[in-house]
Amino acid sequence: MDVLADPQRVDGIQRRIKQVLLDMDQLEQAHKSAKMVDTADAGRLYPRTIKRIDEVYEKLAHVDALVELAPTTARRLQTLARLHADASGVVARVARVQSEQESVAEEIKNMREVTEGLGTSVRENEGTLKANVAHLDARIAALSDRLAALSK
Repeated sequence: MDVLADPQRVDGIQRRIKQVLLDMDQLEQAHKSAKMVDTADAGRLYPRTIKRIDEVYEKLAHVDALVELAPTTARRLQTLARLHADASGVVARVARVQSEQESVAEEIKNMREVTEGLGTSVRENEGTLKANVAHLDARIAALSDRLAALSK
């Protein structure tokens, strides 16, 4: 498929096909001239050549069909090459988005862990803070009582 997508290779193929067609035209002319020669002379002089000419002439129909398909196939392959390039770009973008999504998911996971740790720490500190406030209240109450006793 890559061969037909490359314009230089298509040109090379077309040149070779044209050369084959020229060779086949020459063979066809030789075949016609061989038929014009006396059958006995032609059979005696060119039996192998005539057989080869006949075989090549039969294959000509197949080659003609392929030659007609070559430009259309080349255009299709060029279109497909562009589509494949676009698809490759889309795949790269999807991979990039997927990578970013995985990165964001990892960050969210880390933030959850930090938040849970922060919540645990706040709950622990809340208990310590309540104990400290209770202790301070007790000291303030004791100082108040002492001040009240001194002022009497």
